[in-house]
Amino acid sequence: MTDDTFRLGVYILWAVGSVLVWGRVFMIEYQRYDGLPATERRRTVNTRSSLSVIRHRAFRELVSDFALFLVALASAISLLILVLGPEMSGPRGFALALALGAFLGAGIVRLR
Repeated sequence: MTDDTFRLGVYILWAVGSVLVWGRVFMIEYQRYDGLPATERRRTVNTRSSLSVIRHRAFRELVSDFALFLVALASAISLLILVLGPEMSGPRGFALALALGAFLGAGIVRLR
């Protein structure tokens, strides 16, 4: 196994992993949002707005996670371009690897 083959394999696994992790985060959030009741029930004054607040917060999280899933797709595309393009060394390659690694790490943390 040459260095280029190993690098190609790592980057492809990284790209697929990012998409799978953030796709799973989005699906969990969608299931949570879908499980909320469609209409509010009659409630007392103290808890009247709590369901609408929860629904608003859940929808905001759903949209946020969908946006992060789209970023994961863009990350996968950038990793594939990195694989097909010339090798990056030095600060530029380190910064790219650090950013994409942090993004995958954030998705893994978000799953918990």
